Amino acid sequence: MKYIIGTILCAFFFQKCIPNKEDEEQIIPEEKMVSIFVEIYILETLIDEMKLTEEQQKQVYQEKELKILKKYKTDTKIYNRSYKYYLEHQDKLKNIYTHLLDSLNLYRNASSKRSILE
Repeated sequence: MKYIIGTILCAFFFQKCIPNKEDEEQIIPEEKMVSIFVEIYILETLIDEMKLTEEQQKQVYQEKELKILKKYKTDTKIYNRSYKYYLEHQDKLKNIYTHLLDSLNLYRNASSKRSILE
């Protein structure tokens, strides 16, 4: 969770950097951002549960984050640019977070049902 908060704070400070028309074509669509955020949130939760030093957590997070971005055929530069774009378009960001919360609730409910069956 602290990594998402850190990312939000970093992006907030850079929100004055408005992407040009060329950059807007490289913005990750909202649906894909939701999926990426879901996986990153789950990753952060799993890392927080591990008995690792802060440095080890950071290393694991960075490695896994790159794998998540590759899975969605994007990279850190486009991800960060997209995040800045959505910070500047609060209506779209609100929509992303609404879907993110819905997705995480579905994931949590599915996980709790799975643990009951085991």
